Amino acid sequence: MDTIGVKITRLTQSKATQLREYQKQFQEAVLWAVAEATRAGIKSPAQMQQALARPLWGRGLPPRYADAALMQAYRLLRSQPPESEEQAEPAPRPSEEFLAAFA
Repeated sequence: MDTIGVKITRLTQSKATQLREYQKQFQEAVLWAVAEATRAGIKSPAQMQQALARPLWGRGLPPRYADAALMQAYRLLRSQPPESEEQAEPAPRPSEEFLAAFA
C-alpha cells in the first residue's frame, strides 16, 4: 500500500510540474501572439489562427493551449485602446528561449 501511495504522489507531482510548464509556455505564447499580431496588423481571430497557430503547435505547446493562447491574445488586443507613440509603455517580452524557438 505504501508503494502505491509513493507512485501516486510522484505521478501527481509530475503532472503538476507539467501543468506549470504549460502555464509558462501559455503566458509566453500570449505575449508572442500579441506582438506578432500587432506587427502584422492582424484584425480578426481567423487571421490570427491562420497566421500564428502552426508556429505555436510546432514548438511543443499542445493545440488546445495554443488555440487558447491565440484567443487570449485576441481579447487583449481588442480590449486595449490604440495608444499614441508618446503614451506607449514598453510591452513585456517573452523569454529569449521562447523567441529563439521561432528563429
